[in-house]
Amino acid sequence: MKTTACKIFLLLLLSACSPSERDENAAENAIVQDTLFDILRGELVKETEDSVWYEPYERKIPKVRKIFKKGRVYTYRAIYRSDNGDTLSDSKIRLIPSGERIDFAPEMQDKVILVFEDYQKDSVNLAQHDLNPSLKNWWSETTEGIIENSERVWMHPIRVNQYKFTEVAPFPEVMFPLTAGDQWDTGLNIHDGWGEWSNTSGRSEYRVVGKDFFTLQDKQTDVWKIKSQADFPFGKSHLDYKFSSNYGFVEFIYKNYKKETLQIKLIKTE
Repeated sequence: MKTTACKIFLLLLLSACSPSERDENAAENAIVQDTLFDILRGELVKETEDSVWYEPYERKIPKVRKIFKKGRVYTYRAIYRSDNGDTLSDSKIRLIPSGERIDFAPEMQDKVILVFEDYQKDSVNLAQHDLNPSLKNWWSETTEGIIENSERVWMHPIRVNQYKFTEVAPFPEVMFPLTAGDQWDTGLNIHDGWGEWSNTSGRSEYRVVGKDFFTLQDKQTDVWKIKSQADFPFGKSHLDYKFSSNYGFVEFIYKNYKKETLQIKLIKTE
């Protein structure tokens, strides 16, 4: 008899929905929200020489709200540049944790509010920008999901307005315990509502480079540096980012598949 093989399908295969699809899915996915645990559900695939079958799988992971806790406000500076180095925008973004579950994925994700202080000016200046031009919606604020538990910190990228291409770059995440040289990969299926990126799939690869430092409000803090790359049919995008155990993701340096760059840097916490 062949030894039984088990594999969990769920955690690392993500599915990206547009904002309207997320609203529609929220009611369908409504459950009692657990404040003590994140709940990972999926299926175990079991196999013998003669058959393959599936069994439901559920695991509770202790919930943490150390970084994304209610009452904190994070302010980032985001500088977006063209492939030849010209500045396309230089703007402020505020990230405000709610301390509550998000409706469309309450088993695993909390809600954060993103506020775009310069969106009106940016919408005028970048009206003719040609990266996935059918995505023209501009938002003064939006909500996104994050995961923070004893095993993992993960967030949806800042993926609206001029920053929409972060949807097809690696999503920021760390897996605990962090160790230099660690590597992992994830998959992403993109649904309708994303213009020319709709109905595509890609994979992202991550590598923990090692420890580094970051200066926030004249104070230096220890961080981990992670390099990552996403590969989609239309090209590769890169993301280097820094993670602090106290402040979360403090810096993102993107280079998208059109060779544009985006630096998002934490400049203030309140």
